[in-house]
Amino acid sequence: MARGSTRQHDSRRGGFTLVELLTVIGIIGVLLAIVLPVVSRARESANRIKCASNLRSLGQIILMFAKDHHGRVPEGQNTPYSGAGGFNPTWMYTKDYFVLVDQYGANQALFICPSSATASLGPSAFPYGQGSEIAARAELDELPDNPKKVQAGENDLTVYWVGFDYAYMGRNIQEALAPGGDDVDGAPFEVTRLGRNTHMGTSDDANPPLMADQAWYQPTTGYHANHGRNWSIPSFDATPSLNPWSRGTASAHVGDIRLNELYSDGHVAEKSPDLHCFYNWGNSYYFR
Repeated sequence: MARGSTRQHDSRRGGFTLVELLTVIGIIGVLLAIVLPVVSRARESANRIKCASNLRSLGQIILMFAKDHHGRVPEGQNTPYSGAGGFNPTWMYTKDYFVLVDQYGANQALFICPSSATASLGPSAFPYGQGSEIAARAELDELPDNPKKVQAGENDLTVYWVGFDYAYMGRNIQEALAPGGDDVDGAPFEVTRLGRNTHMGTSDDANPPLMADQAWYQPTTGYHANHGRNWSIPSFDATPSLNPWSRGTASAHVGDIRLNELYSDGHVAEKSPDLHCFYNWGNSYYFR
């Protein structure tokens, strides 16, 4: 009987008690709470570096493009006779985009910020005005090489665009409709040619930003940014300033919000967003 009792006692000691199990789970939870933010910060730091590398590579390709196209940069989709009266900074004119990809070797993945939702989907997730990349390529032969030459009555080029993860300020054209205007070189913040300064009244004017991470504010849905999730604006003035192009001003940017910015000379730098922002027809206010 004594030996049986000993075996029964040894069998009970072979497992964990509930208290011990809960203690182990608690320790694991504490370790995860310490490790996960560190891993997340390390991943975001790596993404920022990769994002800057993407923009730097695109900058070199755009510089080559401009050298071969009389100084002009790839363009947005609007033309002097398009029906679009706003500014969508994530669209590029279809033909220019595929020239970068096909003739200058721009990998489509370069247009994806690794911290964006598109990173897990790849370039196949890019939207096209024509509906798909196949349809977009089928239309290329019908498009003019330089949209600035499109005349009144010709095909409206508003549908010929591809959207990607970065805000793009390159344009060489002017819309006919509001906010429009009579400045044939484009709006104050637009980069139309590499040799042309902008006139936003900031130190960036001599070497203006050409492409940047997305950072936009929408009154109905809040804030969006590729980098920096803890972003808020204490107050926002939607009254147009630098009329009619700058369509809102933030009182301040609060939180970890930073942009990788490609400048016209090809270098990339990290910066906080400007306080002025630019409205597009989707009720979004884009910062650069």
